[in-house]
Parts: sequence; structure tokens; C-alpha cells
Amino acid sequence: MRLSLYKNPRPSCKNERLLVFFGGFACGEFFVEFLKPFLPRNADLLAVFADGLGFCEGDIIKIAGQYAAYDVLGWSFGVGVLSRMGKVMKGAERRIAISGSTRPIDLKFGIPPAIFQKTVSSFCDEVRETFYERICGKEDLSMLRKYLSSEGGTALRGQLEDFFDFFKASDPVSATWCAAIVCGRDKIFPLRNLLNEWGNCAFELPACRHFDTSAFSLAFSFLNRCPEKTRISFERSVDTYESSATVQREAAVRLAELVAQKVPSNCSRILEIGCGTGFLSRQLQEAFRESEWIFNDLSAGMCLRAAKSRGDGKSKPLAGDATRIPLPTSCDAILSASCFQWIDDMPCFLKRLAPSLKGGGILAFSTFGEDNFLQIRDICGKGLKYENVDKLSKYLYSSGFGDCEFVSWKRDLEFDSPIDILRHMKLTGVNGKFSEFWTPPRIRRFSEMYAKKYSRAGKFILTYNPICVISSKI
Repeated sequence: MRLSLYKNPRPSCKNERLLVFFGGFACGEFFVEFLKPFLPRNADLLAVFADGLGFCEGDIIKIAGQYAAYDVLGWSFGVGVLSRMGKVMKGAERRIAISGSTRPIDLKFGIPPAIFQKTVSSFCDEVRETFYERICGKEDLSMLRKYLSSEGGTALRGQLEDFFDFFKASDPVSATWCAAIVCGRDKIFPLRNLLNEWGNCAFELPACRHFDTSAFSLAFSFLNRCPEKTRISFERSVDTYESSATVQREAAVRLAELVAQKVPSNCSRILEIGCGTGFLSRQLQEAFRESEWIFNDLSAGMCLRAAKSRGDGKSKPLAGDATRIPLPTSCDAILSASCFQWIDDMPCFLKRLAPSLKGGGILAFSTFGEDNFLQIRDICGKGLKYENVDKLSKYLYSSGFGDCEFVSWKRDLEFDSPIDILRHMKLTGVNGKFSEFWTPPRIRRFSEMYAKKYSRAGKFILTYNPICVISSKI
């Protein structure tokens, strides 16, 4: 077996948690690079790849012993290998499986033996590429191929034979798994067999394939013990967001109108970043009924809810930070409503999005301009950095986008008191980056300053400055 330890850099302290990942068949030398962006910020990664299946449980335990706690995650045949390491399994705090079985070669719970043997006997260089397309899907193969093995067919056939001997010679240990993610479009493990294997532990993603970024994003979100303030803020406000975020809804409606005019209704793939509770996708439900939607959000719950709400079996969640995790390719459109204002480095992020779009593909988003929440920034002296139209235009053109259109407006909301404004911000989740510990003296000073500077006819004003942007990849 091959071990690879990656220490997640943190500026001020040592990581106390370890994630032990067991890879499946044909994991390439760059597979760790695929995993890094999903890794919780407070954890290091120990990747175990079964190149030769020499037993190394003692080495794993020794490394894991240097941490306060560790979790284990297996993918594909890695689930079967992991399930046979009793000491590793026993010491783990959480155990998660992706697209795999503790009985990987089994008529009822894994790959039927006859099919496995047929695959082994015919495996060669040409079959390898066909096999990779089966596990990734044709649309995502170009993005994921670099993480898979470049070894020749003969070497990989030997690896399959080693797996067969290993699983035949040993049985899985008894252990409780937290979750098992199974993929509805898995062409390696039959879906019915994985559902037999995992029972109530199974978490089905109908649109995902055997090696799928969405499945990994969800698995890692289950392990994330160090969430950002932004994600916490929005998850706490999810039940109140729909009724309170009136301006965000207005911006989503106007953005949807622009998208419907520019994006062909027969487009094949749409990525939505920061899908939230689904303001934008609901507006476009009928116009793009046949499209595959990939819903991204920091909150796994919101991604899952958005994908499930379409009810088409083609939509996928993609949980995690869009500035870090791998993004899908071959998109006809990338959409986002009231999210991009949270991006710290907009020019870098736009350059990151460009490769995910086809030539001529549409990037459409709503954000907020420099007059947004001007009262809060004036009184509190902090808040998000909002960009004006001129800067957004410059960023877009320098990132490979053209034909840019902008629609900008202002909306003043009226409240009965400054405290109601703070409550409104909390209910819509937009206080994530300028939350305060509101002691009675601080609330009193805030209210006095607000009344002095931003009251009108007995009401207290909060300004929104939405901007809708639509552009195309040059």
C-alpha cells in the first residue's frame, strides 16, 4: 500500500484531527490533489492507496495516534480494504463510504463475481480508457482523468487480481458506519446491490456516477467540523430567509428574466453557485426543465434540498466553497443570485469560473453595489467590500468574458427601529462577516447614531443596491 500524508497549513495552530482516506482501484499519483480542496480546514489528510495491498495497518495507527481524533472515509474498493482493518475502524470516530461495499465482489452486495472476472480478463490499455469513462461519465472525464492512474492495462489488471485475492482471503469487521453515499448512475457497483449492503445507512444521489465530485463534496461536508461563519449564519436563517429576503428575491426575479433571454432553453448543463433556498432555480424551473442542474452551496443541506426540489433525477448537489473545490466542466451557463459579494478575490474567482464554461457560455449573477448597507458600514465601520459596475466590468473582461450587461438599482427598506434592522440582517443571514457581540451599551449607541443619521418620517432606512450582471465567455 502507498501512504501519503498531507498537512493542511494553518497560520496559528497545529491541526488536531486527521482524515484517513482509503482510495479505490486506479487512483493516480495526483489523487491527493483532488482531495485537498474538500478537506476541512482543521484537519490533515492521510491517503491510503492500495497499489500493492501490502498490509500497513500499524503504520496508519502510528500516524493517527499523533492526533486527538481521526475519521475514516473509503471510496470504491477502498471501502472494502478499510472494512478489513479492525484497529483502524475501531479507533475512528466517524466512518463514511462512497460508492463502495464492505463486500466488493459479491452477487448480492457488490460487483457480481462473473462481471468482475470478465473485466479482469479483458483489461488492457484500450479498455482502461473506456473503463475510466464509465466511472466518471463522458461529460466529466476531461476534468477527472488526471486523478486516475496512468499505468498500463497489464499493471492495472494485476491490481484487480490483487484486490480479488485480498477480499477472498479476509472478511470485513463489524462496525457502525455513519453514512454510505451511493450513486444512482454508478456503472461499476449495481445500485440495487449497494442499497442491499447499506440499508438505512445509504444516502442515494440519483444523478451521480461512481467517481463524482458531488459525492465527494457531500461526504466531506459530513466531516467538516470547522465551518465558516457565512455557512453557519445562513443555515441558522434558512427557515426565515424566504420571508425576510425580499430584495434578494427581487434580484433573483430580474436575473432570471435576463437568463431566460440569453441562455438557450435546450442547454445541457447549468451550474448554480450559492443556490441557497432556491430563489433563482425556481424562477427558471420551467424554462430549463431538460437541463442538468448542479447546485453548489456552502451548506450541504441547501444543495440537497435544491437538487431534490427539481425532482428530475438529473440534478446534483455540490457542497463546499466554490473558490476551492473542483468545479464541473462543459457548462452552458453558470448562475448565481446574491452570492458573489461574499467572494474575497473576485478577479481570481472569475478566472476560475471561465474554464468551466463552454465557448460562448453564459455567466449571469446578481450581487450588490458599493451603496449596499451604507448605513451599517458608516456606523459600525465594517462590512463586506462591495464593487461598483466599473470594477466588475474590468474584472469580467480581464477574465475572458465579454458582451457584459449590467442592471443596477437601489431599494430603501423602512423599519420601526434600528433593532429591527439588526433582526432583519440576522433573519436573512447577511450578518456573517460583521456580526457583533451586542451588549446593551453597544445597542444603545448604535440606535442613537442610526436615529441621528438615517431616520426618515419616524422610520429607519436600510439601503440595498442590487446589481444584475450577464456576460458570455469569449
